[in-house]
Amino acid sequence: MNIIQQFKQISVKDGHLKASYEEHNPVLDDTHLITYENQAGIHPDLSGSLQRLAVHVRLIAGLPETQPVYVSGYYRQNAGNAQLLTIYARFGGENDEKRHPADLAARLYIGRDEYAATEQLLTALSRCEREAIAYIIEGKTFGNDTAVAIEEDDLWMFAKPIAEC
Repeated sequence: MNIIQQFKQISVKDGHLKASYEEHNPVLDDTHLITYENQAGIHPDLSGSLQRLAVHVRLIAGLPETQPVYVSGYYRQNAGNAQLLTIYARFGGENDEKRHPADLAARLYIGRDEYAATEQLLTALSRCEREAIAYIIEGKTFGNDTAVAIEEDDLWMFAKPIAEC
């Protein structure tokens, strides 16, 4: 069984998940980079977990709490003894038609920069990664949260005229 070791990128564009992660194969003792794309619509749990990063975007960028920010994803890369985290966002809400056309990239070196809410940031990133794993391993999407199976035997009443039922 391959094991997901570290996410490099998680992003949502046009309602679809894209993720890059390192996967370790313990049998071969090999690690390789995988790019995952899901063409099905995302579940609100994923967008909700990404939006937990909005408070950190405001804190890192020095924006006021009243400034609406929509987070579309993040990218992590190792940088010496630290890790550079870039959170991608835009001004405005998810479906805000009056949103600002500019994108925002909030950057922080985890392990090097002084950031008072590092523990909360790591918790929020972990939640995003758990949601991405639900898509990659368990096949979670917006469309298959609940499935109803109708067997042919269940359709008997529709095959006969109503008077015969």
